[in-house]
Amino acid sequence: MLTPMTPFEDQRRAIDYIVENKAVLLKAPTGAGKTLVGVESALRAGANTILVIAPLNTVKGWRETVERQYQGTMPFHHITSRVAGKRAHGAVLSKERGFYIIGREYFKRHGWSKLKADFIIYDECHGATNWGSLMWKMLKTAKAPYLLAMSATPFGNKVEGAWALARWLWPKETPRGYWNWITEFFTTATNIHAERLAEEKGIPANPDVVCEKVPGSVWKSLPHAIRMKSVYKANPVIHTVEVELAPAQRKHYKELEEEAITWLDEHPLAIDLPIVLNIRLRQICLAVPSITQDWVRRKDKDTEEWYKEWADVVYFDDDAKSSKADAVLEILSDLYAEAPVPVVIYTDSRIYATLLTKRLQSKGYAARQFVGGMSAAEREWKKDGFGTEFDIIVATIPTVAEGLDGWQRVAANEIWMNVSYNRLLNIQAQGRLSRTGQKQTVNRWLIQAKDTIEAKQIGKLKSDQDLMDAAIEESEEEAS
Repeated sequence: MLTPMTPFEDQRRAIDYIVENKAVLLKAPTGAGKTLVGVESALRAGANTILVIAPLNTVKGWRETVERQYQGTMPFHHITSRVAGKRAHGAVLSKERGFYIIGREYFKRHGWSKLKADFIIYDECHGATNWGSLMWKMLKTAKAPYLLAMSATPFGNKVEGAWALARWLWPKETPRGYWNWITEFFTTATNIHAERLAEEKGIPANPDVVCEKVPGSVWKSLPHAIRMKSVYKANPVIHTVEVELAPAQRKHYKELEEEAITWLDEHPLAIDLPIVLNIRLRQICLAVPSITQDWVRRKDKDTEEWYKEWADVVYFDDDAKSSKADAVLEILSDLYAEAPVPVVIYTDSRIYATLLTKRLQSKGYAARQFVGGMSAAEREWKKDGFGTEFDIIVATIPTVAEGLDGWQRVAANEIWMNVSYNRLLNIQAQGRLSRTGQKQTVNRWLIQAKDTIEAKQIGKLKSDQDLMDAAIEESEEEAS
């Protein structure tokens, strides 16, 4: 049995705060040790029945931490739809002693009014910031003497996401009406389009939320919210690499941007919505796409039923022109000058992750892709094999955003081919290597296509995060 870990000073402060205040929101950067804080808080609170709501890929980390901190004296159960998992579901409802973990998707399929747990921990709690979601509706039914919500980005992508979590954690102190709360803390603007649609349906129209009236006021208003810092203090070295689009990429980019249509071989790629245009332009920044036809699974907006239809599908040929792939090969050539070096490469595109992995393998690099849809066994093999069985991992940003620890002890070099529109996922992915346990200076290459929408998007994502972090830090300094 491993020796229990001793929490660092900031972790001890958070644990003491949680045990004292019972219902707490913890904001902590990826890699700061939230799992250890959650387990130690339950241990020191004397909780016998603990329910953890968490991403499925964090189960192993929770299990190991519970076994280590409790020295094997606390039963650990995973609630699932399988026989043993259903038995665990019944056991937690019966308040049998144990540490129970449940995935978010399975959690929201059940009501929890009969739950009699001593301690509930919601890991990566930004998943319940939408007060209209099924997740939040089911979360409201789960109550316990101790409640802990944890995330690096607890409000999700928007500060107004705080209301849903506040209503769960502190229902007596948080206004029942979401829009009354919005009016108190935010400036709003009329949405003419929304008003027109609401009038047609005979329902009230909601305004657009613009920004906090006073930056940091929402955080300051929360009864018991604490920010935990990471013991890892070093900042990564940023290398911005600007690349010119290959002639074929620039041709298609310009045609789409100006005319909303371009021809890929004999197939037209036509755009009818602004959001689709942005998606296609960003794809072209990665590589020249191609079009084929295949069966596509879609969801009916009215009935929410799934169906298949024969439609155009955009993909990347293995030999697609890509100035960004060329830039990666140049970076790797320098890094590999003396010996192979573990490198993580990020992209928001699964089809581009496949293209780039094949391109690297064709050049003799030991590369593997890390994307959505992998089995649990494949995920664990690739997670553990990085740095030993292969040197390069090409990962989609959502796949690495949660529940992944250990790569900081393997690699200190990361290359970003592009970023996600979801700022939350970008922030969490940035914490894969820049986190506790990293012994080297992290080098981060950010590859941007010149004269494209990428520069504007990346700049906005960074400014949004800077503003949110500054608002929280400012409110904490005033309170101290």
